[in-house]
Amino acid sequence: ITYSAETGKVYIGMTMVRRSMEDNAHANDIGLPNHIRLKQNKCGCVYELDVDPSTYLATTMKGLICGKLSDPEDPDNLCDVNTIANPDNVAAMHGHNMLLIAEDTTYHYNNILWLYDLGKRELVGRIGATPDLAEVCAPYFYPDVGGFSYITMVMQHPNLTSYGPSAIGYV
Repeated sequence: ITYSAETGKVYIGMTMVRRSMEDNAHANDIGLPNHIRLKQNKCGCVYELDVDPSTYLATTMKGLICGKLSDPEDPDNLCDVNTIANPDNVAAMHGHNMLLIAEDTTYHYNNILWLYDLGKRELVGRIGATPDLAEVCAPYFYPDVGGFSYITMVMQHPNLTSYGPSAIGYV
C-alpha cells in the first residue's frame, strides 16, 4: 500500500483476486453480505482508492491495472509478460506522478519491477528484473539524495534452492 501526494490517492496491490473477492464463489460468502463481486484474476491487480482529505478515509476503490493470463499459453509465464503478475508491493514516486509495482510471482519466469504512469494511466515498462523465481520487494523512491534521485528494490530468494521446492507451482 502506498499514498501518492500528486493524486491524493492510495494504491494497493492485490496479489490475486479470488475466493471471497469473487461473486458468491467461495464458502466464506455464505450468509454474509456479498459486497465484493469480481472475476477471478490469478495474475492480480493494483487498486486505486480515493481518499477524503478531511477524514483520511477511503471513499471509493477501483481497479487501476490488472495482469492477464498469457495467450497463447506459455508454460514459463502463466501471466502475460507484457503486464504485471501478482503485484506484492507498490510505492509512489513523489514528484513524478509515477508508481512502482513489484512482483512476487511464480507466474512470470523473472519477477519484474514495473513503472506505471499515474497521469497517463498506463504501464511504462520494466525497470528491474530478478533471476528465476526471485521476488522483487521493498521498492522505494528517494527523490533527493545529494541532488540525485534513486529507485531501489530488494530481491529475495534468487535461486531455486533458497526458495524451496514446495513453493513451485502454487495456486
